[in-house]
Amino acid sequence: MARSATPVEVASKFIVWLSRNRSHGEVITGRLLESLTSASNYWDARDSAQRLDDMGNLSPEILDAVEAAFIANRQIHGSVIASPIVERILVKHHRKMPKIPS
Repeated sequence: MARSATPVEVASKFIVWLSRNRSHGEVITGRLLESLTSASNYWDARDSAQRLDDMGNLSPEILDAVEAAFIANRQIHGSVIASPIVERILVKHHRKMPKIPS
């Protein structure tokens, strides 16, 4: 018997599908970027980054926003939870991790 998908797996697939829908894609992506930028804890930052990673190929503008969120939000760059996901996104798109200004 095949294993059923978990609610988290279904939600992730739904967000990816919805983000590729022309009329909803920009809204979903924008909200995920807002959530990543304003995440107030490591887990929210991780979840937002994971949803963006699940989307696959990201535009240069989205990648710029991911880098800006990484720099601006300590819940991302100060985290062993969210930071590896952001790194995976950037490496997958042939980018380097941004430097944190001192």
